[in-house]
Amino acid sequence: MYAVDFALRETGIQLYYCQPEQNKMAQVELEESYSQLVNDRVRLSNFDALEKINNQVRRLSWPFDQREIELKNLPLVDSKYYFAWLSDWSEYDFVSKVEVKITLSGAGNIANFVYYPLYNPDATIAERVSEKDIALVLKDESGLSMLGKNNVSVSLYKVMGELDRMEAVTGESDENGVVNFGKRQVGRYYYMLYADGRPADRYDQLCYTARGWIEVGLDSATPTEMIAFTKSKSAELFRAFGLLRELRELEIYNDRIGTFVENAGEWLENLRKNGLIPVELEAVKRFNTALAAIVNCSGYACTVQTRASDDALKVVEKINGMIRKAEEIVEKLESAKQIIMTIVNTFIDIITGNWSGAASNLTIQELVDRLVNYVKNDLLDDIMETVEQKLAEVIRDPEKIIDYFQSYVKDWVKQKLSPDQIRDNVYNFVEEELVYEKFTSHMEQQIEKVLFETQKLVEENIGKHWDIDERSSLIRESFYQMRNDLMSDLFDVSYKALSEKDSIDDWESCLSTLRELIPLIVEFIELFEIRYPELSSIKAGLETLYEALDTIGTLTKTYELALKVDYLNPLSERIQQISEMVFQFK
Repeated sequence: MYAVDFALRETGIQLYYCQPEQNKMAQVELEESYSQLVNDRVRLSNFDALEKINNQVRRLSWPFDQREIELKNLPLVDSKYYFAWLSDWSEYDFVSKVEVKITLSGAGNIANFVYYPLYNPDATIAERVSEKDIALVLKDESGLSMLGKNNVSVSLYKVMGELDRMEAVTGESDENGVVNFGKRQVGRYYYMLYADGRPADRYDQLCYTARGWIEVGLDSATPTEMIAFTKSKSAELFRAFGLLRELRELEIYNDRIGTFVENAGEWLENLRKNGLIPVELEAVKRFNTALAAIVNCSGYACTVQTRASDDALKVVEKINGMIRKAEEIVEKLESAKQIIMTIVNTFIDIITGNWSGAASNLTIQELVDRLVNYVKNDLLDDIMETVEQKLAEVIRDPEKIIDYFQSYVKDWVKQKLSPDQIRDNVYNFVEEELVYEKFTSHMEQQIEKVLFETQKLVEENIGKHWDIDERSSLIRESFYQMRNDLMSDLFDVSYKALSEKDSIDDWESCLSTLRELIPLIVEFIELFEIRYPELSSIKAGLETLYEALDTIGTLTKTYELALKVDYLNPLSERIQQISEMVFQFK
C-alpha cells in the first residue's frame, strides 16, 4: 500500500479503484489467501485504507461505471491526415518528378504536393546518405560507457508529423560502448532503445530503455551519444520506500528496526539521486523481495503477538470462571448441610442399605466436606496442572510460558483480578519474552543482513560488465527457490496455527477428585430429593458441572494459545533463511 502511496505522490497520478464491499465478496475470494484471524494486515493494506491517507485515491461504485471518472474537457482540434509510402525508386531512374493529388471523399478536401524521388530541381540528390557511418557512444545512467556487446538493441523510425512513427528503418546492437548504424539517409529519426532481444516484461528481468531524436547529417549525427536508462527503477524505489514504511507500521517495530529503516532509506535516497545502473537495480530487486518476505512473515508474528496476548488473558479469565462455577455449586451444597444432617439422623437405615458410599465406610458429611475443601483449596492446582500439560504437549520449548503461568496466573486467579488489571503484564510478557525472543530478534538480524548483502553486491560489482540476461536468470532462480520453499504454503501453515479450533475441553477426564466425589453425592441426593425438593437444584448443578466447565473452554483456549506460541518457531526458521535464499544465486 505504501509503495503505491509513494508512487502517486511522486507522479501526481489519480488512482480510481472499484471493488465490492468485503461482506459482498464471494467466500472463496476471502478464504484462499486471507483470514481476519490469520493475516488481518492484508485488509489493512487494501485500497480503502490507502484512500484514507492519500486524496489522489478515489473509490468508484460497484459494479464499475466509467461515467464516475471525471475527464478534463479538452478543446476540439481539426484532424490531420498523413499520406506516406515506402518505395524503392532505384529501378525507376527515368522518373524525375511525381505529382500527388489527394481527395477526401465526402469532405471535399483536396491536397496537392510534388515529390522528387531521385533528384531535386537544382540537381542535388533528393535522398542523401551520410558519408560516414553513424556511430553513437552508448552510456549507462552513471555516465560510463557500456562494456561488452549486445547489451541493447536500438531501432530508428521515420516519423509522420508529431504523432506516429513508421516502420523501423534499422535495429542495431552495441559493441564496446558504441552503436553503429552504418550509413544512413540524412534526416530526422526517432530512436527506441530496448534490452537486446527485447525480453519479456517480468519482475526478475533486468532491462534498458530509452527514446529520443537523432538528426543524421552528411558526416555526423546529433546527439553524439545516447543514455541507456535502467528500466523500472522508479517502481523499484517506490516499492523499497513503501516496504520501509511497512516496517514502521508493524506492531513489533522497535528502535533497532527504526535504525535499519533510517540506514536503508538513506542508502536508497543516494541511489535515487545518482541514478540506478543494472547492478544497483538488481540489488534493489533482491532487497525488495527479501524485505517483502520478511514483512509478510512479520505480519503473521504481529497477529501472534496480539492474539496470543488476548488468549492468555482469556485463559486466566476462563480459569476464574471455572473456579467461580465450582464454588457456586459447593456453596449451595454447603448451605444444605443442615438438611443433610437431618436426613442422616432420620433415615440412617435407608442410607446404609441403599447408598453405595456406605459400603465403602464413607459418610455423606465427609464427602461434602472433601468436595468443598477441594474446590476451595485444590481445584485451581489441578486446573493449572492440566493447562500446563497442554502447553507442554504443544510447544516445543514451553519452559518460559509455563514458568510464567506458575509465577503469576495462579495468584491472579486467587486474587480474582480482572483482565484490565493484568493486561499490561500479559502483553509485555508475550511481546518481550515470547515474540521478541522467538521471532523479532531473528527478524532484526535478517533485515540487517539483507541490507549488508545488498550493498555488498553493488560494491563488489560496480564498474563491471553486467550481462543482464545472465543476471536475470540468476535473479529468477533465487526468487523462485525462496518463494517455493518459504512462502508458497505460509498462509496454509499459518491458518492451521492461528485459526480458532473446535472444543477439546473434557474436564471429567482431567479432574479425578470430582470424578470420585460427585457421583456418590448425586446418588445420595437422588434417594431423598422427592422428600427434600430443595436438593434437586444442587443435584442438577453437580450433574452439569463438567458440561459447564467444558463450555467455558479453558483447555481449548489454552490449546489455541499454545499453537500460536509454538508457531513462532517455524515462522522464525523461515525468516532466518530469507536473506541467504534471495542472494543464493549471484
